[in-house]
Amino acid sequence: MRKYNDCYIKYGFTVLGYRPQCVVCSELLSAESMKPSKMIRHLETKHSSLKDKPVDFFERKLTVLVGQKNSVSQLSSNNVSKNALLASYQVALRIAKKGKPHTIAEDLILPAAQDMLSTMVGPEAASKLSNVPLSNNSVGRRITEMAEDCKNQLKEKLQKSEFLSIQVDESTDVSNLTEFMCFVRYENDDGVEEDILFCKPLPDHATGEEMYKLFISATASLNIDWKKCVSICSDGAKALTGKKSGFVKLLMAIMPKAVWVHCFLHRQALASKNMPIELKEVLNDVVKSVNFIKSRPLQCRLFSQLCEEMGAEYKCLLLHTEVRWLSRGKVFSRVFALRTELKAFFQVINKDFVGLFDKKEWLLKLAYLADIFQHLNDLNITLQGRDKTIIFAQDRVNAFVKKLAVWASRVEKKNLENFELAHEFLTSLDERDEDFPDVSELSKLIVTHLTGLREQIIDYIPEDEHTDLRWVLNPFNEHSVNQADLSPHIHDKLIELSCDKTLQLSFSTKDVDKFWLDRRTEYPSLTTAALRIIMPFATSYLCELGFSTLINRRLRAEDFHFKSSSSEFAKILASIESSSSFFF
Repeated sequence: MRKYNDCYIKYGFTVLGYRPQCVVCSELLSAESMKPSKMIRHLETKHSSLKDKPVDFFERKLTVLVGQKNSVSQLSSNNVSKNALLASYQVALRIAKKGKPHTIAEDLILPAAQDMLSTMVGPEAASKLSNVPLSNNSVGRRITEMAEDCKNQLKEKLQKSEFLSIQVDESTDVSNLTEFMCFVRYENDDGVEEDILFCKPLPDHATGEEMYKLFISATASLNIDWKKCVSICSDGAKALTGKKSGFVKLLMAIMPKAVWVHCFLHRQALASKNMPIELKEVLNDVVKSVNFIKSRPLQCRLFSQLCEEMGAEYKCLLLHTEVRWLSRGKVFSRVFALRTELKAFFQVINKDFVGLFDKKEWLLKLAYLADIFQHLNDLNITLQGRDKTIIFAQDRVNAFVKKLAVWASRVEKKNLENFELAHEFLTSLDERDEDFPDVSELSKLIVTHLTGLREQIIDYIPEDEHTDLRWVLNPFNEHSVNQADLSPHIHDKLIELSCDKTLQLSFSTKDVDKFWLDRRTEYPSLTTAALRIIMPFATSYLCELGFSTLINRRLRAEDFHFKSSSSEFAKILASIESSSSFFF
């Protein structure tokens, strides 16, 4: 589509949206008429006496036209009460958060609200809602204005913050677009806050250079001093962490004080990949059986009908994906819960899988896998959330490592109580059955897996990592204070603070970040050292949450595509894009 050029004013035309508008008669032409030949034709046909007028004449006409628009806009604004305008923004905010089409306000929300108010209060009260501007264009403007306001507020906060940290990640969504997302953590007033910085599709290859270019262009308007950035959190993908041309390496040029933090969730996920071949075979069998059903719509429908007829708790299986680390445990648990229904289904559809669900030893291994990955899921969930520091994440991982050692010693004694599904299934079996599983061999297998998992986690996340930083979480613990790796001057200040009993009482009633920010005036150097430790992200969970939200909205938009016209679909996508910058 041809864009408007300022020189078109000599033909007597300005632009309104993407369409040319005559400054003489205010006629709005089609977007396809954004061509000099068509503008000249309009001028010569409808305003032939003005075709030889100089540019200054048309510029004066443009000034008059703009003045008329402003007058109409001002008059319109004055006619709309403040409450009606506020209500319009509130509705637009809800539409943007839900990713709904802008037309839903005028077509559904307003009539429904009028019906309810008319029924509950009276027709006169319902008639007042007619003053609320909820047209398609109004909602679109409200969303754009709110997004711009959020962006300006964030810009102001980032410029005031002494330290910053970011987390980044990229992922391909359901529309085959490679989305690049960035979140930022910063100090604001009396606490530490987190916000999305941008979410944009990569135009080309997902390389470190392309990510760096997109990062620079997406943050250029914010005027951020990146020398204040103290950490960059991401996974270990080559495009992000390559030594020569990785995104982090390139970013270090403008962030000289930043350090790279390998996401704890991704490290834990890498550590849990290795397992004994016997358990790996069970995992592969489960994935194959699930894929056999999930990859065929007919089989999915038939299996759902079977589950419903058999009164099963669930009606469908879950699909395993390497991208989402929480999926494994949920997949195993669902398969184990539907083992009876799966056996009945495969007896009719595919007998190659029936043998698996007949073997009690195989089912016991499946139950153990469901249990251990559920424990890993629980660990992952504790690592997620706002204000989680790297020290907090380290402590949670250290606790899990110690649990693994205790669990292994219990399993050696054939005690499986820490693995609920496996324990319940084993106790439900009759030891007199010929196919009763060999508990001794199974215990050895589980101990081998638990020991290997413990070693892998320690290898990826060393237990003694960050021990010199623990004074931040409790500056009144003598052991942590003594281990603090600080300059002599700052260390002396820490000792002085640790002996203040009044501050110790205050510490117990405040969040860690707020406690340290309150000490900025009294202990400025110590507070600065504490903020450098508190500020870094421990995980990239916000990016994962953002990708999940984006995928859900894309799926809803694609589903609507089959039920609506292309123009309505375009409006929905516009709504998603308008709101994605601040509503995750």
